[in-house]
Formats: sequence, structure tokens, C-alpha cells
Amino acid sequence: MQIKSNRWYRFIMTTLLALPCATVFADGTETLGLPSEPLALAGSGFVAAGTGLDTQPGVIEIEVPAGATINQVLVYWAGELRVAPGDSITVDGNAVVGTLIGGPTLFFNFQGPVQTASYRADITDLGVIAPGANSVSIDGLSFDWANSGAGIVVLYDDGVSLADTQVLDGVDVAFYQFPEPRQNTLPQTFTFDAADVDRVAKLGLFVGSVLPDSPHTIDITVAGNTTTLVDPLGSLDGTAWDTLIVPVDVPAGATDVTVQIFSTPSGNPLGSSILWVTAALSVPLPEAEEPDCVECDGGVHSLTLVNDDNHSQWVWAFGTSSYYTNTYFYGQVDPGESFTIATNNVNSKLPKYVYIRYGWRYELLRTDCRNPLNPGVEVGPFSITEAINVGGEPLCGTEPEADLCDAGRPQSLTLRYTGEDCENHNHWYSHHYTYGYDDAYICHGDAHDDNRVYIVASDNMNSYAHHADVYFKGYVDLNATFDVDSTVVGDNHLPSWTWVSIFNRDPRYGGHRLQKVAIRTKCDRPIAPGATFGALEIVNFEAE
Repeated sequence: MQIKSNRWYRFIMTTLLALPCATVFADGTETLGLPSEPLALAGSGFVAAGTGLDTQPGVIEIEVPAGATINQVLVYWAGELRVAPGDSITVDGNAVVGTLIGGPTLFFNFQGPVQTASYRADITDLGVIAPGANSVSIDGLSFDWANSGAGIVVLYDDGVSLADTQVLDGVDVAFYQFPEPRQNTLPQTFTFDAADVDRVAKLGLFVGSVLPDSPHTIDITVAGNTTTLVDPLGSLDGTAWDTLIVPVDVPAGATDVTVQIFSTPSGNPLGSSILWVTAALSVPLPEAEEPDCVECDGGVHSLTLVNDDNHSQWVWAFGTSSYYTNTYFYGQVDPGESFTIATNNVNSKLPKYVYIRYGWRYELLRTDCRNPLNPGVEVGPFSITEAINVGGEPLCGTEPEADLCDAGRPQSLTLRYTGEDCENHNHWYSHHYTYGYDDAYICHGDAHDDNRVYIVASDNMNSYAHHADVYFKGYVDLNATFDVDSTVVGDNHLPSWTWVSIFNRDPRYGGHRLQKVAIRTKCDRPIAPGATFGALEIVNFEAE
């Protein structure tokens, strides 16, 4: 068998695939289509083998992976007829009546029309196929012009690997001297989800009527690139029947494989006549990696924190349950030392709120997963190094956020007005809270998604105080941006806290405040693009 690239066939494939065509929902005549009955395709893939039935009985030797579960066994057959239907067959002595899946359709004329037809039957319940090697006798095929052959497809699950398996069937005949639609077969396309790794798929075909040394080609197109198989068939299973199994390279990102069989224009030797019955493709699914960690779900059993400060801290961690206060840790924590807050049972969770007192300050930890509790989250002078979900599974760590402060303190911020309430906070230091103003942003009120608001940004919580430096004031539409710029008052950078008041309209003309937000702009806490603070989102940053 010769494999080569062929620009002519690539042109044919590209042209044919560009033509509109109707979707086929059940088997096919002069094409292949989706089977008219559901198949057990979930699992690891398929194996296939066949036999020619010009002389009978024929024997199909087929091997199923050891230990696999057999989901379904299908037998296909086809032949040529003038009158007799050929709708029955004998499988290991069991009479089987098939479902017509393609035809009868005209194949050729010789002293009158000769037609062809194909059949399928589900023989799973016959029990003739088991894991391992199998030898199945096929007999009783009775087309009155010619018996082409039969093939068995086994759909299986090995319990280890998974694949996207698809089967198309029907009857599609072709000979290069026939008029259309019988001059060429129609291309058959399998589509599947892309993967970020290269894969090797398995393509299986049942084809009748191809005699030895009769020229033909098979185009296999993957993601627009075509490989041409030259003369791979030729009654390899016995006269007039071929089972072809071909590995197909599927590169990362590819989502389709197209197959088409051609009768080569040739007089000596004569180009093949083709009776295409079945096409199956099995594309391995990427193996899912078992997660080493989980996302927070409902609450945590324990949290371990480390003292990141260069000073020792006397720490009291406590929570309230009903009318009682439970102490989870009490003691001195030196720089770099860790302490753990935990319940007595891995299947029980910490109370919704846990307070961490160090010196005269408090941090309030919400432990019901509403706020991030992942390793890497900072809590005042501490950071979480381990978090255990209820049930004992560790939580995944946080991805480090880009810190705009690496370029210096902000001279200006570009903010977007989003209309959200104070529950909308997604930024580094929304992961913890304090009773002071050192470590958390401040937010009160709700912008109510107002379409147009009046915004004042200044260095004072009272934007209209006589001594306030105002960095921006004006109307802002929903989802529009505005610049908070320290240079408008002659400064080089924004203050430690930048206060933003959002009004329903200019308060000088009767407007009332909807929301007040304070953003820490001292750069002792990271400032990340995309961070949200109530109705505000950071879009851009200019350093001093």
C-alpha cells in the first residue's frame, strides 16, 4: 500500500465539502448516515473484522481486548441483487434477520438492472463474542446476483480509556465510468471536540466489490490536510470484501476527520467498483487528571496560617456557635511560625465567621466559601498556607495576581462604573476584613445598576469637604470608564485611600448618594487589573 499527498484530490475534497448538503439522520442510500437505531458508543472504542461470502461459510476472526466489557455487537452485510433481498444471514448457526440500511439502489446494468443493498443487525444477545480471540462462522447469505461479504463491529469498554466513537452506515456505490451520483462516493465527516494534545484515532471501513489490482484511492482529511491511501483494498477478507483499519493522526486542536473513497479513472487495469457499507471512527479522549485539590464547597474543616510579619503576634482565634464562644487557637506566633484553626471532626465545619485577634486588631474570616480561603490568600499579617474542605480534601491554591504597583504608586486610575452592589468584590485584599482601615477596602450602599450616575473621587470620605482634593467629578454612564487623576490637583500620586462617592445625580441639584467606596491606593496592597470594588472596576493604571 502506497501513501502519498495528492493536490488534485485535496482540491476535489475542498470543493465537495464546500457544497451545501442536507443532514442525514438515518442510515443512507448513495451515502452513509447515522444509524437509524441508537448504538452503545460510550466506552473505549471498537474492533472490526470481516469475511468475503462469495463462497460460504466464511469465518470472521476478531479479537476483543482481554477484560473488556462488550457494549454492543453489530453485524453488517451487503450484496448485489436483481430480485432476492438478501435480508437474512446465519451467525454461528443462529438465523439473523437484518434491518435494511441502504438500497436497493442501482449498481450497474447488465441485461437489465443489478442493484445493491446493505443490512445491519444487533447480535449482542447471541453471545458469540467474548473478550479475547473469537472465531465466528457466517453463512446463509442469499443475494441472487452476488454475495459480497459481512463484517462485525464490537463496541467495548476496557475500563481504562475513553474515546469518542462514531459509526456511519448505509450503501454508497461508485465507479469512475458511472454517471453521478454513482461516479464518486460522498465524503463522510466525523466531528469531535478539540484537545490540547496530539492523538491517534482509529478509522474502520467495510467495503465491498473491490477486486485485487483494481485501482482506487481513499482520501483522509484531518483539519484541512489530506493524506491519500493508494490501492489499500482488494478483497483482503475474501472475494469482494475488505475490512480496512487505519490509524489517523489527529493533531492538537483538530475537530474533524473526513473520509472519501474514489474509483481511479483507469482502463488497464480497470478502476475499482466500490460498495461502501460502513465507516467508524474512534478518537481517544484526553485522560482526565485526578485533581490534587478541590474548590471550597460549603465550608472548611481547618485553616493553617503563617505569620508573615517580622514581629511576634499574640493571636486569639475564636468563633461563635449559638450562645457560646469557641476558641480555636490562643498563643504567641513568632515570625514564620504557623497556627491552625480547626474543628474536632474532619466532617464538621468551622462556624460561618471566625475572628482572629492580634494585638488590638481583628481580622474577620468568613469560612462558608463565600470569600476565598485558598492557600496564598493573605489575612492581615498572616497568609493561609493550607485549607482543608469539609471531608478532608485540601483546597487549591490561588493564582498570583498581576500587581500594577510594581511600576510605582498610582498617579491615576482608570475605573469602570458597573452598577454593582458592595457584594461585588474580587481583588486581592477583599479576601479579608478588619475593623480598622489598614487592610481592606470600604464599601457602603448599592448603585442599583443605575444607567447614569454622578461620581466624585477625592482624598476625603466627604467629597464636598472644603479641604478635599477632588480627582474626578461628573456624570458617568453604566459600563463607561472615567479617570481618577492626581495631577489635576498638582500631586504626583493618589493618596493612601481614594474615596469614590456615587450619586444618582449631581448632589448640588438634589442628588443623593447611592454608594461610597474607598480603594487602598498606597500600594502597600497589590492593585490588579480587573479588580472590582462594589460598582467600580480597575481598567488601567498610570504610575507616578
